[in-house]
Amino acid sequence: METVKYRTVSINVYPVTIKGRECWRFDVIENGKRKYLTRSTLAAAKKEALNRAQATFRGGADLSKLKEEEVESVQRLLKLGLTRSLVNDIIAWHDKKFSKILMGVAMDEFLDAKKVTQGDSRENVKTLTSHLKLLDPLRKKMLNAISVKDLKGQFRPNHQPRTRNNIAGSWRTFFNWCENAEYLPHGEKTAAERIEKSIVPVEVPTTYTPKELKIILSNAADDFLAWAALAAFAGIRTAEVYPLPNSDKIPLDWSDFKWEQGVIKIKPRTSKVRKGRTVPINAALKSWLEPIKKDSGRVGDLTMPSSGENPETKRLGSLIGGWKSNALRHSFISNRGAQIGLALTAREAGNSEAQCARYYDDAKTEKEAAEWFAVTR
Repeated sequence: METVKYRTVSINVYPVTIKGRECWRFDVIENGKRKYLTRSTLAAAKKEALNRAQATFRGGADLSKLKEEEVESVQRLLKLGLTRSLVNDIIAWHDKKFSKILMGVAMDEFLDAKKVTQGDSRENVKTLTSHLKLLDPLRKKMLNAISVKDLKGQFRPNHQPRTRNNIAGSWRTFFNWCENAEYLPHGEKTAAERIEKSIVPVEVPTTYTPKELKIILSNAADDFLAWAALAAFAGIRTAEVYPLPNSDKIPLDWSDFKWEQGVIKIKPRTSKVRKGRTVPINAALKSWLEPIKKDSGRVGDLTMPSSGENPETKRLGSLIGGWKSNALRHSFISNRGAQIGLALTAREAGNSEAQCARYYDDAKTEKEAAEWFAVTR
């Protein structure tokens, strides 16, 4: 018997007689089973045994049988200096790339983590939850197997370009969290990041005429008059007067009106963008609010009249040919912009100048603006 050694691996080669002829044999383990290999000469047996010993030492890989592209890959690694640290990094990357976590498990962990750290961002968590709900059909797929096609298949036919972009943004937030949680490899674009952005057409904002505004304010129920006047003459958002149910937002309060100074102080936790601002109380706004103002208390009740399906806005809309969603704020920004420019208007409305220019400004003239702010009680 002779022993063939390669590093820490030893294989014994021993003689056997088969049909009266002397041969040489050794055994190896393949797929958990013992296998006997026989060669006619000692030299041939020792050569094959050496190959098997080398393969065993390398983890079962026979480098002599590598494909051309695999050999090239190994050579590139060798040029980098194939250290144990580098190998460990590659293995760690591989484990993340092919991690065994279900999409649904990762989604639940993500939302639980967001709820713990939400602070005053409950509305954001609610939006993330709603957008991730669209991915429920993918819950049983492995996270690393989710493709761009899988994600795009969850958009609904009625999702408009801006809505699609907002949803994709929530998905990107989730996939980025998965990367930070070591569920996905770092430095690679996630499936969500590879979703191309939808082109959002720039539309002329819907506005009201001064005549339509007069009809709305003159016929608005007491509960909604302040909301309508504030949107039309101060650009106050609906959510700043009527926060969403269970929101941690502070609704606009009558104590926020500084009548002597002629301004409204919007608190950071009242503002949609969490940044306080000061809004002038112009003559038109004052004329509509003064008869109904209070020293303190919520300006609006718990009902949000933002949709045309709301009984009050539906009733008011019937008087002017139909309610136009968010058109009161649109009208304010467009008309106020004609008076003082979009930069200053953006500050009053709590937006950026770029946003005002893109989504709200329909280039009203100074004459049109004067007519708008002349609508008094």
